[in-house]
Amino acid sequence: MTFRRKQSQKQRRLRTYRRYTTAVGFELAVLAVLLLMSYLIWNAICGSSWRTCLGDASQVPKFFFYSFIRPLTFTPFFYLATISTHTFGLLLGSLLASLGAALSTAVLFYPARYVGERLVGPWVNRNLPETYHRMAGNELGVTILGRLVPFVPFDLVSAVLGVLDFDFRKVLLGSFIGTLPLCFSAYAFGHLQTTVDSPLLLFIGSALFLLACLLAASFVWSFFFGYSVWARVQNFCREAVYELHVNNRIDRSYQYDGSRPIVVLLYGFFSSRRALILMEKRLSAKGHQVMTFNLGGMLGILFTRGIVDTADFLANKIKRQIERYDFPEVQYIGYSKGGLVAAHYLFHMHGFEKRCKKLITLGTPFSGAYQTYLALVTPLAFFWRDVWQMRPGSVFLEEIADVSVPKDMKIHCLFSEKDRFSRGRNGIFRPRAGSKRVTAKAMHQCDHFAFLTDSKVFEYVHNALLEDNKLNLTNQTEATQTGVKDTQPMEVSMLNSVDRRK
Repeated sequence: MTFRRKQSQKQRRLRTYRRYTTAVGFELAVLAVLLLMSYLIWNAICGSSWRTCLGDASQVPKFFFYSFIRPLTFTPFFYLATISTHTFGLLLGSLLASLGAALSTAVLFYPARYVGERLVGPWVNRNLPETYHRMAGNELGVTILGRLVPFVPFDLVSAVLGVLDFDFRKVLLGSFIGTLPLCFSAYAFGHLQTTVDSPLLLFIGSALFLLACLLAASFVWSFFFGYSVWARVQNFCREAVYELHVNNRIDRSYQYDGSRPIVVLLYGFFSSRRALILMEKRLSAKGHQVMTFNLGGMLGILFTRGIVDTADFLANKIKRQIERYDFPEVQYIGYSKGGLVAAHYLFHMHGFEKRCKKLITLGTPFSGAYQTYLALVTPLAFFWRDVWQMRPGSVFLEEIADVSVPKDMKIHCLFSEKDRFSRGRNGIFRPRAGSKRVTAKAMHQCDHFAFLTDSKVFEYVHNALLEDNKLNLTNQTEATQTGVKDTQPMEVSMLNSVDRRK
């Protein structure tokens, strides 16, 4: 009985309801705790009136201390700018507030840069290289724009700039320039609040007043310059989406040979087909027939689709291709989440009966990935079912291992201790029966993103595909003569050596 048949419609609806209520409850609890913490801290500092936070104009060191702790208290920059301009006056208060805001950027910028270099940077280089180059060429302008765009919190922009590895000197200058208009607005707002002493009311009022000022500034900008800041942001987003679409196109002119096996490549979470370029070309150069699919998800490109739904999609695709070409054998290579899709299709939808005898997984989190909890505490949990399926201890992961591997099938699991998503032996498939047909291969020189580019990984995958297989490699010479080389130095340069420090 398949995984879908084990669950009735009522049970699936109940699980969905519990998943959403858990996400909503947890997010509301986190938000309430953060707001309460922010209110208690500033109430303890300012007392009953926000006008007494600094006392007199001689408290400049105290103000800079408040500026550094502000990002840690989840407080809008506008709140402290109002206090500064009220205490020090319009000119000096605005300069001190902008300088304090620029310096406080480091509180989130450097931790975000550390995370970005290891997690986000490799993804950006593989999926949006051109968009990143355009941003890196105008770091100062992007920073100023980020400080002026409505609805975007100051500290969130600081974290994003750190993740993108911007030059910190340009971030400092851009933050100083971009926050000066907000300080002038804070001065005007402070004078309007002559009868309000409560820090809480100032906190709420400053947020609403800031929003009104930013919308008014956007309207004035569009009136004089013919375009709005919001339009610039929209155009930038459209260009990024266009790049994703272009990089995800499938070459439908390729003619497959039905007398030879086919290798199906499946990419990982929040990636696109571009991540498979190097592996696909290397395998083709060795004479393998390679097939990839657009697995859908966010924007129709980034793979955030549920694993069970994707396995259904894969089953239909494989069925049509076998009917069309009559391949003698279908071999699967699943990277990260793609390995879970392949495993579910093969063992819970009887995909192994459709001429499949080999599965190779690269960094697949068979024991779950703890990073999924980062998505579960955000609204993304409402839309991305796969983050629930890939969390450690989920019912889905228990079900996917409760199988027996057929005697004529082989599974190769490549894992690494440097893999931050499926560290070490968490990347090994452990079925209920047939574990002797699972081969675990350590690739400790790789991190999670290097499985698709490392030469040793490719050599092992190539040999594993040839194992017990009379594969005809007659087109290897032809592929090499057409310019597809095994080493692919240009592709490696494009994917791994992007100059991120301008």
